Amino acid sequence: MRVFVSHSSQDRELVEAIAQQLQRQGDQVADLNNISAGDDVVSQVFSTLRSADIVIAILTSMNPNIYYELGVAVGAGQPVLVVAASGDQVPAEIAGLPYLERSGNPELDAEKIAIALTRFTDVRLRTHDNPPNEIGLAAAAKNPAYLDAMMPHRFEELVRAWFAAQGLEIDRPREHVIDRSYDFAVRDRDATYLVEVKKMTRQNRVSVDVVRRLISSVAILRATGAILISPSGFTTAAVSLAASMPVALLTLDDLVATTSMAELWDRAAATTSLQLANRAE
Repeated sequence: MRVFVSHSSQDRELVEAIAQQLQRQGDQVADLNNISAGDDVVSQVFSTLRSADIVIAILTSMNPNIYYELGVAVGAGQPVLVVAASGDQVPAEIAGLPYLERSGNPELDAEKIAIALTRFTDVRLRTHDNPPNEIGLAAAAKNPAYLDAMMPHRFEELVRAWFAAQGLEIDRPREHVIDRSYDFAVRDRDATYLVEVKKMTRQNRVSVDVVRRLISSVAILRATGAILISPSGFTTAAVSLAASMPVALLTLDDLVATTSMAELWDRAAATTSLQLANRAE
């Protein structure tokens, strides 16, 4: 069982005790310490949360991040366990959720939480025939829940594999380039395209700043153009700027429906024109 623990920094000792207790019984606890400052932190936390079988929310402060993560889990229908100290006021909106009162002793509370999780028998019996990080782009496009749970780096790997399947040569940016604006480059005969993959939460759109950085890299590296791919779409400003530059904006649906580089650019042009027309109305 995969467990996500939503908590504030003051509860690290309890979270460590929970992780040790659950790992002893064979469960996996999400480790957010591997997310670096350069990554899209919100997207990675969101994906990790959505890939969990159960979410534990430790409410020891009015930390907005905890309530956001709890709201995401409840809205997605994920099982949750609320943990709070005696006397702490639990908002009425979540008072009906499974609840555990903490004692203040991390080891004892971790044992109580582990026991409480055994009541979620439907979660323990769940099977994962298609783990989120192992399905392909086409399946992810059809299943928003799987796409939400897929980590951004895994999504980028699948996009890179799509280009490789088209018979294109793939080049990664040099490791010493710190502020790189693209994930990899593809070579199609004499043409070179810089590819940037942005997997964000569904409500977020890729901003015009990302397009600007790509255009700058195209000029500096003397590339033919750039391809920007995001399942969640693009802001109006980003679409407008890309329309006048050699930058193709593609959603996941666009990419999986494409079978060649020529079709990719035709589809991107058609999608951009449609988006501009719709937003002009």
